[in-house]
Amino acid sequence: MSRALAVSGLVKRFGKKIAIDGLTFEVACGEIVALLGPNGAGKSTTFACLAGLARPDAGTIRFDGRLLESDRGRTVAVIPETPEVYPLLTVWEHLVFVARLCRLDAAGKNAVRNCSRASRCSTNAIRSATRSRKGCARKR
Repeated sequence: MSRALAVSGLVKRFGKKIAIDGLTFEVACGEIVALLGPNGAGKSTTFACLAGLARPDAGTIRFDGRLLESDRGRTVAVIPETPEVYPLLTVWEHLVFVARLCRLDAAGKNAVRNCSRASRCSTNAIRSATRSRKGCARKR
């Protein structure tokens, strides 16, 4: 299986605080990956760097062999974990919103459909994000 995403030597600092220190990993086509770690480990910062929401201090990010630079937000998108941002949207509508926000072409929209199928979310999904398990836990 070919690699779709390759991150090499990623570094991000906030002043003297090192949020990401030389992170290297690869993700193969079709592979689903999760970043795990305690609060402050750099998970959200890593995704922010991948999606172009934060500028890394060092390292490279490649997608399908192509070096991603300042325009990487058009290739990598982040769906925030905070469901309260758009409480009236269904899960499917949230995915479509992010796809449009990132100006995805037809191939990108197909990727959203494939992702939703893999997660068993369909265009008929009626549950809103705030009713998801994490959303219910946060309301308590």
